[in-house]
Amino acid sequence: MADQGGYDTVTLAAVAKSLSVQPPSLYNHISGLPELRKMLAIKGLEELYHCMANHTDNSVNEIAQSYLAFALNHPGLYEASLKAPDPFNEEVQEAGNKILNLIIKLLNGRGLEGDNVYHAVRGFRSLLHGFVMLEMVKGFNMNLKLPESLDFAVTAYIAGLEAKADEEP
Repeated sequence: MADQGGYDTVTLAAVAKSLSVQPPSLYNHISGLPELRKMLAIKGLEELYHCMANHTDNSVNEIAQSYLAFALNHPGLYEASLKAPDPFNEEVQEAGNKILNLIIKLLNGRGLEGDNVYHAVRGFRSLLHGFVMLEMVKGFNMNLKLPESLDFAVTAYIAGLEAKADEEP
């Protein structure tokens, strides 16, 4: 439902209608819309993780392509993964930490230490999210192949990280 109509279309009334039940019947299974959206966020995070983690060589570029493919193929789940009603919920954090740890593992061995590892993760996620959002709004109107542009951007980012690590004392 979220992927077809957008994240905001996932309401208790819409879910009840799609299941051919009365909205109060849903309260036998969930406590309300915040719980439903939490469950959707966790599902989005878990599916994004599995999409990113299912590669043989775990190259940064390959995982970036997987991130882009997931977001474009599952826009509602992708949005849900970013909009958990309570991002400090233990289940949400556990699902998100899998992605964080995967990215840390990818960036490991590039000479980064301490907080710079987390700065690099933030930068990588920002690069991917910005790329996704521009593609979703059809912001790339050039006659260039999208995967090649993403590979170029990720390769340049990684080269920058490695150069930054070389500068560290």
